[in-house]
Amino acid sequence: MALTLLAIDSAGAACSAAVWSDGAVRAVEAVATERGHAVRLAPLAAAALSAAGIAAMRLDGVVATVGPGSFTGLRVGLALAHGIALAVGVPAWGMSSFLAHAAAVPVEERRGAKLVVALDSRRAERFFQILEGEEGAAAFAATLEDAVARLPEGPVLLAGDAADDLRGVLAAAARPVRVAAAGPADAACVARAAADMLGRGVALPPARPVYLRAPDVSIAAPR
Repeated sequence: MALTLLAIDSAGAACSAAVWSDGAVRAVEAVATERGHAVRLAPLAAAALSAAGIAAMRLDGVVATVGPGSFTGLRVGLALAHGIALAVGVPAWGMSSFLAHAAAVPVEERRGAKLVVALDSRRAERFFQILEGEEGAAAFAATLEDAVARLPEGPVLLAGDAADDLRGVLAAAARPVRVAAAGPADAACVARAAADMLGRGVALPPARPVYLRAPDVSIAAPR
Protein backbone atom coordinates (compact mmCIF):
# COMPACT_ATOMS: atom_id res chain seq x y z
CA MET A 1 0.00 0.00 0.00
CA ALA A 2 1.54 3.31 -1.10
CA LEU A 3 1.29 5.82 1.71
CA THR A 4 2.25 9.45 2.09
CA LEU A 5 2.58 10.42 5.74
CA LEU A 6 3.67 13.39 7.80
CA ALA A 7 5.22 12.28 11.10
CA ILE A 8 5.70 14.54 14.11
CA ASP A 9 7.73 13.92 17.27
CA SER A 10 7.73 16.39 20.14
CA ALA A 11 7.71 14.08 23.15
CA GLY A 12 11.27 14.66 24.33
CA ALA A 13 14.07 17.19 24.42
CA ALA A 14 13.84 17.76 20.67
CA CYS A 15 11.18 18.17 18.04
CA SER A 16 11.16 16.89 14.49
CA ALA A 17 9.00 16.30 11.45
CA ALA A 18 9.45 13.78 8.65
CA VAL A 19 7.71 12.89 5.40
CA TRP A 20 7.24 9.31 4.22
CA SER A 21 6.36 8.73 0.57
CA ASP A 22 6.97 6.04 -2.06
CA GLY A 23 8.28 3.59 0.52
CA ALA A 24 10.94 5.75 2.17
CA VAL A 25 11.56 8.76 4.38
CA ARG A 26 11.89 11.65 1.93
CA ALA A 27 12.76 14.48 4.33
CA VAL A 28 13.49 15.07 8.01
CA GLU A 29 13.69 18.40 9.82
CA ALA A 30 14.73 18.45 13.48
CA VAL A 31 15.96 20.76 16.21
CA ALA A 32 17.17 19.97 19.72
CA THR A 33 15.23 22.04 22.20
CA GLU A 34 13.70 21.48 25.63
CA ARG A 35 11.44 24.50 25.21
CA GLY A 36 9.81 26.39 22.37
CA HIS A 37 8.09 23.46 20.68
CA ALA A 38 5.07 25.65 19.98
CA VAL A 39 7.20 28.06 17.95
CA ARG A 40 9.45 25.54 16.18
CA LEU A 41 7.31 22.52 15.33
CA ALA A 42 4.95 23.94 12.68
CA PRO A 43 7.82 25.48 10.65
CA LEU A 44 9.66 22.14 10.85
CA ALA A 45 6.63 20.34 9.44
CA ALA A 46 6.30 22.89 6.64
CA ALA A 47 10.02 22.62 5.87
CA ALA A 48 9.86 18.80 5.75
CA LEU A 49 6.94 18.86 3.32
CA SER A 50 8.73 21.43 1.16
CA ALA A 51 12.01 19.47 1.16
CA ALA A 52 10.14 16.31 0.15
CA GLY A 53 8.24 18.16 -2.57
CA ILE A 54 4.96 16.95 -1.08
CA ALA A 55 1.88 19.16 -0.81
CA ALA A 56 -0.11 18.73 2.38
CA MET A 57 -3.17 17.81 0.33
CA ARG A 58 -1.35 14.68 -0.86
CA LEU A 59 -1.07 13.28 2.66
CA ASP A 60 -2.87 10.06 3.56
CA GLY A 61 -2.48 10.71 7.25
CA VAL A 62 -0.57 12.45 10.02
CA VAL A 63 1.06 10.47 12.82
CA ALA A 64 2.44 11.95 16.04
CA THR A 65 4.09 10.61 19.16
CA VAL A 66 1.54 10.45 21.96
CA GLY A 67 3.84 9.86 24.90
CA PRO A 68 4.85 9.35 27.50
CA GLY A 69 6.95 12.47 27.39
CA SER A 70 6.90 16.20 27.92
CA PHE A 71 3.40 17.40 28.78
CA THR A 72 3.77 20.65 26.83
CA GLY A 73 5.63 19.06 23.93
CA LEU A 74 2.98 16.38 23.51
CA ARG A 75 0.14 18.89 23.53
CA VAL A 76 1.89 21.00 20.87
CA GLY A 77 2.58 18.01 18.64
CA LEU A 78 -0.91 16.57 18.95
CA ALA A 79 -2.56 19.94 18.34
CA LEU A 80 -0.51 20.38 15.16
CA ALA A 81 -1.25 16.83 13.98
CA HIS A 82 -4.99 17.26 14.51
CA GLY A 83 -4.97 20.70 12.87
CA ILE A 84 -3.22 19.47 9.71
CA ALA A 85 -5.32 16.31 9.55
CA LEU A 86 -8.54 18.28 9.91
CA ALA A 87 -7.51 20.77 7.22
CA VAL A 88 -6.54 18.02 4.77
CA GLY A 89 -9.32 15.61 5.69
CA VAL A 90 -7.15 12.66 6.72
CA PRO A 91 -6.73 10.65 9.94
CA ALA A 92 -4.52 11.79 12.82
CA TRP A 93 -2.86 8.67 14.26
CA GLY A 94 -0.81 8.18 17.40
CA MET A 95 2.48 6.36 17.95
CA SER A 96 3.73 5.61 21.45
CA SER A 97 7.12 7.02 22.38
CA PHE A 98 8.19 3.46 23.24
CA LEU A 99 7.48 2.22 19.71
CA ALA A 100 9.22 5.25 18.23
CA HIS A 101 12.42 4.39 20.12
CA ALA A 102 12.04 0.69 19.32
CA ALA A 103 11.79 1.57 15.61
CA ALA A 104 15.29 3.03 15.80
CA VAL A 105 16.72 -0.39 16.73
CA PRO A 106 17.49 -2.70 13.76
CA VAL A 107 15.74 -6.07 13.87
CA GLU A 108 19.05 -7.97 13.75
CA GLU A 109 20.27 -6.16 16.87
CA ARG A 110 17.26 -7.42 18.84
CA ARG A 111 18.02 -11.10 18.32
CA GLY A 112 18.79 -13.03 21.49
CA ALA A 113 17.57 -10.38 23.92
CA LYS A 114 14.40 -8.80 25.23
CA LEU A 115 14.00 -5.18 24.13
CA VAL A 116 13.29 -2.77 26.97
CA VAL A 117 12.68 0.90 26.22
CA ALA A 118 13.53 3.27 29.08
CA LEU A 119 12.47 6.91 28.85
CA ASP A 120 13.53 9.88 30.94
CA SER A 121 10.77 11.61 32.90
CA ARG A 122 12.95 14.23 34.64
CA ARG A 123 11.86 12.61 37.89
CA ALA A 124 13.10 9.71 40.03
CA GLU A 125 10.61 7.45 38.28
CA ARG A 126 11.38 6.71 34.64
CA PHE A 127 9.04 5.16 32.06
CA PHE A 128 9.53 1.58 30.85
CA GLN A 129 8.07 -0.95 28.45
CA ILE A 130 9.16 -4.46 27.47
CA LEU A 131 8.47 -4.90 23.76
CA GLU A 132 7.99 -7.75 21.30
CA GLY A 133 7.51 -6.11 17.90
CA GLU A 134 4.73 -3.58 18.39
CA GLU A 135 3.31 -5.67 21.23
CA GLY A 136 4.54 -5.71 24.79
CA ALA A 137 3.82 -5.75 28.46
CA ALA A 138 1.97 -2.80 29.91
CA ALA A 139 4.12 0.31 30.19
CA PHE A 140 4.92 1.44 33.71
CA ALA A 141 6.60 4.18 35.73
CA ALA A 142 9.16 3.13 38.35
CA THR A 143 12.49 3.98 39.88
CA LEU A 144 15.49 2.33 38.27
CA GLU A 145 15.86 -0.08 41.18
CA ASP A 146 12.19 -1.09 41.15
CA ALA A 147 12.24 -1.48 37.36
CA VAL A 148 15.01 -4.10 37.55
CA ALA A 149 12.74 -6.42 39.53
CA ARG A 150 10.07 -6.19 36.82
CA LEU A 151 12.33 -6.95 33.87
CA PRO A 152 12.45 -10.43 32.28
CA GLU A 153 15.19 -12.93 33.02
CA GLY A 154 17.98 -13.35 30.50
CA PRO A 155 19.78 -10.88 28.22
CA VAL A 156 18.23 -7.42 27.93
CA LEU A 157 18.70 -4.90 25.12
CA LEU A 158 18.01 -1.32 26.15
CA ALA A 159 16.83 1.63 24.04
CA GLY A 160 15.54 5.08 24.88
CA ASP A 161 16.99 8.20 26.45
CA ALA A 162 17.21 6.60 29.93
CA ALA A 163 18.89 3.42 28.66
CA ASP A 164 22.31 4.30 30.06
CA ASP A 165 20.84 4.98 33.51
CA LEU A 166 19.15 1.56 33.57
CA ARG A 167 22.21 -0.19 32.15
CA GLY A 168 24.29 0.90 35.15
CA VAL A 169 21.80 -0.55 37.63
CA LEU A 170 21.47 -3.81 35.69
CA ALA A 171 25.23 -4.17 35.35
CA ALA A 172 25.65 -3.63 39.09
CA ALA A 173 23.18 -6.48 39.63
CA ALA A 174 25.25 -8.71 37.31
CA ARG A 175 22.43 -8.89 34.76
CA PRO A 176 23.38 -9.46 31.08
CA VAL A 177 22.61 -6.15 29.40
CA ARG A 178 23.61 -4.04 26.42
CA VAL A 179 22.47 -0.71 25.02
CA ALA A 180 21.29 -0.51 21.41
CA ALA A 181 23.72 1.25 19.11
CA ALA A 182 20.86 3.15 17.44
CA GLY A 183 20.67 6.90 17.86
CA PRO A 184 17.77 8.74 19.48
CA ALA A 185 14.29 8.35 18.06
CA ASP A 186 12.90 11.12 15.88
CA ALA A 187 10.03 11.69 13.45
CA ALA A 188 11.77 9.54 10.84
CA CYS A 189 11.49 6.57 13.22
CA VAL A 190 7.82 7.40 13.74
CA ALA A 191 7.23 7.55 9.99
CA ARG A 192 8.96 4.23 9.31
CA ALA A 193 7.13 2.44 12.12
CA ALA A 194 3.75 3.86 11.11
CA ALA A 195 4.22 3.00 7.43
CA ASP A 196 5.31 -0.54 8.31
CA MET A 197 2.37 -1.12 10.65
CA LEU A 198 -0.21 0.35 8.30
CA GLY A 199 1.26 -1.58 5.39
CA ARG A 200 0.78 -4.81 7.34
CA GLY A 201 -2.79 -3.89 8.19
CA VAL A 202 -2.07 -3.03 11.83
CA ALA A 203 -4.48 -0.34 12.99
CA LEU A 204 -2.89 2.71 14.59
CA PRO A 205 -4.69 4.33 17.52
CA PRO A 206 -6.06 7.87 17.32
CA ALA A 207 -3.70 10.66 18.31
CA ARG A 208 -4.45 11.03 22.03
CA PRO A 209 -1.89 11.71 24.78
CA VAL A 210 -0.46 8.99 27.02
CA TYR A 211 1.17 10.35 30.18
CA LEU A 212 1.60 7.32 32.54
CA ARG A 213 1.59 9.72 35.46
CA ALA A 214 -0.15 12.97 36.29
CA PRO A 215 1.48 16.01 34.63
CA ASP A 216 3.36 18.52 36.76
CA VAL A 217 1.33 21.39 35.34
CA SER A 218 -2.38 21.94 35.41
CA ILE A 219 -4.77 23.56 32.98
CA ALA A 220 -6.92 26.27 34.49
CA ALA A 221 -10.61 25.51 34.53
CA PRO A 222 -12.82 27.90 32.55
CA ARG A 223 -14.39 30.65 34.61
